[in-house]
Amino acid sequence: MLQYLHVSGPQGRVWVLRAFNLEIKPGELVHVTGPSGAGKSLLVRMALGSVAPASGTVLVNGQNPYKSSGAGRQGLRRVVSAVLDDEPVLNLTAEAWVALGLSCGGRPWPAAVTEARAAIERAGLGAHAGAPFAVLSRGVRYALALVRGLARKPHVLLVDWAVDDGDAVPGPLRAEFAAYLAGSGACLVTGAPGLNAVPAGGRVESLAAPAEDA
Repeated sequence: MLQYLHVSGPQGRVWVLRAFNLEIKPGELVHVTGPSGAGKSLLVRMALGSVAPASGTVLVNGQNPYKSSGAGRQGLRRVVSAVLDDEPVLNLTAEAWVALGLSCGGRPWPAAVTEARAAIERAGLGAHAGAPFAVLSRGVRYALALVRGLARKPHVLLVDWAVDDGDAVPGPLRAEFAAYLAGSGACLVTGAPGLNAVPAGGRVESLAAPAEDA
């Protein structure tokens, strides 16, 4: 599902990844840990195709996002979903914010709105559907981001959003996440188990501290 093969990535004179290898298979949850600046978020950007590795290869469903055709890259964007902490908070209701993500994943807008409403209700977050997304608590925004990510039915889910407000993630949403993995989804989470309000199972892979290039 998701492979990093001898991937390296510098930022200026600092190498945050050195010949890093990782494979996440269907049904697996992997937590990538490491100190600040070690490259955890960079791995997510590489899988999304927004940042190319300096060396090595990233494969999503066996395809290299940087060597695929335009149609191939568009297809990959439809099977990869991300929950990103630094995503802009738009002036939308929670329902419209989730629907926008589904629309960007290929759903027609009317269908995206209907699907977003159903997904929010199913997750136990219906009370927040009409509220402005920007005024909701950080934990609730995270839970809604998970709703949006799972609703896209991705092959690979990338979570780069550290939050310790586990109470903001209702039981139905936790159950949906578990069902996603049981249904052969694959998930990469940045940070140690317990720092993100998702099931704490899965395996842990550690990144080394960044090193200045000699």
